[in-house]
Amino acid sequence: GAKTIVSATDITEQKRTQRLASMGQMAAHLAHEIRNPVGSVAILASTLHSMVGENIRPVVDEIKKSIWRVERIIKATLLFTKGAPIKKSPFELNTLEDELRSSIGKYSYSKDVEFRFFLPNATINGDLELISMVMQNLLFNAIDAIEDAREDNGLICVTMSENENFYFLRVEDSGAPIADKAMLFDPFKTTKTKGNGLGLALSLQIAAAHGGKITIEEPKAFVLSVSKAI
Repeated sequence: GAKTIVSATDITEQKRTQRLASMGQMAAHLAHEIRNPVGSVAILASTLHSMVGENIRPVVDEIKKSIWRVERIIKATLLFTKGAPIKKSPFELNTLEDELRSSIGKYSYSKDVEFRFFLPNATINGDLELISMVMQNLLFNAIDAIEDAREDNGLICVTMSENENFYFLRVEDSGAPIADKAMLFDPFKTTKTKGNGLGLALSLQIAAAHGGKITIEEPKAFVLSVSKAI
């Protein structure tokens, strides 16, 4: 009878999918378990902030920033493992800019980074929370790239362009170049010392749910496309 030839790539892809599924279940379980104690620590840190003197407040602020990052990772993990359901509604780009500026304030970094936003006064139809999460991931990657570069300071520009089918949200940075583009989007692997590899894998899922994708442009920019089709 006819022989069925199964290529090695099919098997590795299958194994990879199974591995991701079981790791995803584990990650979801961990995220649920971690959520409550982290919530308690967040409440305690806020209480502590109002009780301590001026000289200790910066320490409590750093604790709060770290907790915010852990909560974000938990949220991202749960979204990724559930397969992100999206709730589209029109939102203003200046609302997105406010959210991004606020999240930068909660991220810890040591260099002098300048942020320039050139977002027009426009409305996009999409899930604000999820698009904001993708843009935050791209911003944090850009900050980390500047942290990894030789220079003491850096510049990050956020811009938007469009054609008849898509909006393009672009995050460009002056930081270190991307070493391994293929590995970049593989969840649970990361080239960074900070964070987990979930960021960009989740971002790809969210982009796909918006009929778009994430592309890497030379010299150094990430572009999120969002479909204009409702």
